[in-house]
Amino acid sequence: MKYEPKVLIGTPIYNKKDYCLEKHLEHVRKINYTNYEQVFFDNSKSSKYYYKLKSKGLKVIRVPRGSNSRVAVANSMNAMRQYIKEHDYDYVLVLESDLFPDPEIINRLLQHNKEVVGSYYLLGLDEDELKYRSLVKDYTEHKISSEELKQKTKGLLIKVPCIFITDVKKDTNFKGTRIIGRKEGIEIFRTGLRQVHGCGLGATLISRRIFLRFPFYFDSRYESKHPDVYFFADLSDAGIPVYVDTNFNIPHQPSSWDKVRDRWERMEKKELDTKKLEVESIKRNIEKNEESIEDHEHKIEIYNKIIDLLNKKITNFQKKCDLEMNNYGFTEEFKPVEKYKKLPEYVEITKELQAVMNEEQLIQYGEELRKYKKFKESSVKDSEDLKDETERLKKTIKQIMGE
Repeated sequence: MKYEPKVLIGTPIYNKKDYCLEKHLEHVRKINYTNYEQVFFDNSKSSKYYYKLKSKGLKVIRVPRGSNSRVAVANSMNAMRQYIKEHDYDYVLVLESDLFPDPEIINRLLQHNKEVVGSYYLLGLDEDELKYRSLVKDYTEHKISSEELKQKTKGLLIKVPCIFITDVKKDTNFKGTRIIGRKEGIEIFRTGLRQVHGCGLGATLISRRIFLRFPFYFDSRYESKHPDVYFFADLSDAGIPVYVDTNFNIPHQPSSWDKVRDRWERMEKKELDTKKLEVESIKRNIEKNEESIEDHEHKIEIYNKIIDLLNKKITNFQKKCDLEMNNYGFTEEFKPVEKYKKLPEYVEITKELQAVMNEEQLIQYGEELRKYKKFKESSVKDSEDLKDETERLKKTIKQIMGE
């Protein structure tokens, strides 16, 4: 009897992907392979969808969502790694819920005998693709100019393969990675097994050894980067080859990542950016008019708001980290030293906080302003004493700010 490696079909999911769940399940049920199990890793914000999936008879593990959608994906993948560690699977087929696999997907990927082999599937939205094709048609019929075509297609999420290659960036001459273009994708389609830098994790078979060796993470400094980008960078650094089977295009029905991104995160960033711009404007005013107490007082007020916002971010982040670290999928061996204090997002927030005055500095700053204001009100405005006091205030503020 032929041995069949034991395969976990690991599917990250959350409630906004419910639109394609039934179609996904229909395709999975037709997979021509016996020794597999599908487990869903639900990273929805509430537990409501978890119970909905359970009610369908599906095996589901609840995963903390985290601060944004990228963190949610990383959490799901690490929970998947923990599940693999606790069970005797030989491979994991990471299969996202908006992809619809063919019946031979497991057999086809296994026969390549590689530790990491992905599938050819397309990114992009159907509505954007149709709009793009219509605009190209208008251009070929001379109804619009090349400049109009460029402007009208800007920002459209057209269909391109989710495959990464290394390339030299023209503007910096540095080596980096990029998703292959539309023409490149057409050229490599149906050309067999191809070695690449990386691919989307949507339908990727990974050996137990590799999957357990490399954790998934998100770097908050680069919001647009998904956890799979770092995963494949780590594989590349370790000299582990990655392949893609180009002989079959897996149907993909994605939602827009711009719609997925957490709204509160965008609003919070916008509010912080606005406050920082206000501070820069006030600084310029102070430089032009050193004696403006109102500008200094306004600056203190804005600094207080920024510090409140950043302290709130730190508190929320600590709570989320405590929850995530103690939930399923985050065992002691994977916890960073001192928990969240070493995580990139925490470091970034604390750096932001240190970049402005802390509460103690604000108190000193305010006290100096009150002394100056009182002195100014009791003195002749053009006196030498006032000039001296103004200079003293400037020096004191620099000392307080550590400049």
